[in-house]
Amino acid sequence: MNPVTINAELKHTPTNQGLHQVYIRITQNATHKRIRVDNVAVKKTEWAGKYGAWVNTKNKNHVKLNFTIEGKLRACKNEFLDLEKRSPVVSKEQVYRAFVKDTISKNFIEYWDLKTSLKTMPEYNQRKGYDTTRAKILKFAGTEKIDFREINQDWLQEFETSLNDDGLSDSSIHTQQKRIRAIWNKAIDVDKIIEKGLYPFGKGGYKMPQIKEGTIERLEVDEIKEIMKLKYNSENQIFYAQKGFLLSFNCAGIRAEDLLTLKWSNVKNGRLNFNMKKGVTNGRLVSIKITEKLETLLDSIKTGKLKYDDYILPFLRSGVEKLSNEEYKKEIGSKTALLNKLLKKVAEDACIDKALTSHIARHSWAGYAYNETKDIKFVQERMNHKNTKITEGYIGRLGISASDGKMMALEL
Repeated sequence: MNPVTINAELKHTPTNQGLHQVYIRITQNATHKRIRVDNVAVKKTEWAGKYGAWVNTKNKNHVKLNFTIEGKLRACKNEFLDLEKRSPVVSKEQVYRAFVKDTISKNFIEYWDLKTSLKTMPEYNQRKGYDTTRAKILKFAGTEKIDFREINQDWLQEFETSLNDDGLSDSSIHTQQKRIRAIWNKAIDVDKIIEKGLYPFGKGGYKMPQIKEGTIERLEVDEIKEIMKLKYNSENQIFYAQKGFLLSFNCAGIRAEDLLTLKWSNVKNGRLNFNMKKGVTNGRLVSIKITEKLETLLDSIKTGKLKYDDYILPFLRSGVEKLSNEEYKKEIGSKTALLNKLLKKVAEDACIDKALTSHIARHSWAGYAYNETKDIKFVQERMNHKNTKITEGYIGRLGISASDGKMMALEL
């Protein structure tokens, strides 16, 4: 095993402000473990990379920044020397864990940020969710200095009460607490920086709110028919929100991202074909027969001159597919939020006292389809259930013509 080397380095990828984060790099056998130097990020032209003078004089705070880097580097090397006294062979993982345990394990938020960074959590939507929970934690605690040991059963119960007071549902509170539990699990099982005895979840610990069956919001048939009756001007975005909801419902409750990215080019040879864009079903082809009623709905959306490559619902800007994954997800997220905002107005106009969202179309179709057909295999097939083992079993047993026939019978 090669010896361990420890040095400071600059992250290659800059932030949106053009700054590069500084890290302590622990190297062994040409592989690395990195530790972030908090509050030290500089321009590439300000980085000299020389020991003791990493940041050059182009940065007016170079003395302070170099002192911070030096302190972090010295502390890491001291951990290495302590380990070397106890064992002749020391690995980079041992150095990393020893150092992180002293510098991060007591600070829950610092560890949270480490585990939800762009590098460790590249999926934008997942990272965005964790950022939302982080903000709620800080609002509740009033500080970023939260010791891991503070996050005990009582703290979690008080946090739950706070979220409840803010109007969050049991389902949403469950999600927030589940993310906190995931960070705890990483600290104990992955990085081993926290003693298992401090774990606040599990047997005898905090119990997350249970999501009750039947609490999912759905629309009844009469409520959907009220939405169908609404008349909007095609020059207003709410027109497309209404049509989008009905299109989603009549296409087995397709998800918002798939709905927003549907193009007229997906309509071909009497079918609506598209590839799903989420989770384990990502890339799976969905093919829906365009019946007379579905064709009437699509025709009602057509306004003016349309190009083959235009989106059916004109919410997204042209060329969104060419954006980076993160920018694309942001665009989808913002337009989904806009769609849901417009649907609240649709619900109000239809005198529906429910928090209407694009996803409710999916829940509504599932409930309606099962009530009408009593065929759970058909419903799971048409919704492309995320459990692939179950879904694949149903796909093999239901022919496409039988599926088309049942879809036609379910149209409103």
